[in-house]
Amino acid sequence: MLRLCIVGASHVLALREGAPDLAAECQRRGIRLTFFANKLNAVTVADGLLAPDPPLRSKLRARVLSKGGVPDVSLGDYDAFAVVGVGLFRTALQIYGQCRAESHDPGDGSQQLVSDRCFETSLANTMRQTEHAHRFSLRLRAGTDVPIALLPVPFYKESMADSEEFGPRLIPMRDARAAQALADSYRRAMRRLAGDQFTVIDQAPETLATPALTHDDFSVGKRETSEGIFDDPNHMNGTYGRIMLARCLDWAETVVKVPA
Repeated sequence: MLRLCIVGASHVLALREGAPDLAAECQRRGIRLTFFANKLNAVTVADGLLAPDPPLRSKLRARVLSKGGVPDVSLGDYDAFAVVGVGLFRTALQIYGQCRAESHDPGDGSQQLVSDRCFETSLANTMRQTEHAHRFSLRLRAGTDVPIALLPVPFYKESMADSEEFGPRLIPMRDARAAQALADSYRRAMRRLAGDQFTVIDQAPETLATPALTHDDFSVGKRETSEGIFDDPNHMNGTYGRIMLARCLDWAETVVKVPA
């Protein structure tokens, strides 16, 4: 039996929603899935245990627990981990708005250019310094020597390029060449962030409308919060989650040797 634990904050929900569709596949392949969700800046990793701190029952944890998730994780019980929601693409967009890498050059002399290596180093360093998910991954890595995969946050859904708030930043992502160049830089920065400690599992190509935007069909759409109803730009549904979870299963089988 291969024991795989999926860990993260809100982006875990998509994979958990997609898990029932893969139940028979997991049974056939001998894989046991476990899900743990919490705000990752409020999780301790100590004495072989991963647990919320403080142990509050947040809405996120309640949703995952109601679908069979676990309240805490004993690190020694698992053969591999996948951390969901690492690497905010909006960080790449923010840097892209200030300067472009040489591979992003539109060719009209309108942009200040830096080397791709400089752009990607800046992006990796910014994510390293600012992201709760990456810092959590490092703490998890210090607590266990089993393989760990990182799943980046999904690209924004395609229709966000038409929105008043996001549109100015996302319109270039409708252009295939511009989107591909930035997506490639982002993926290289993610691998720099991962180093030799983690494996990066990229967003599945079949979910992409452009190289850097996700098909609207995979979006959760509008969400209701205490502040009202809003159009969620980057949380995805169970169909997306099933596709990415299948990628996690494939990865786990390649890195974990289970005794016959």
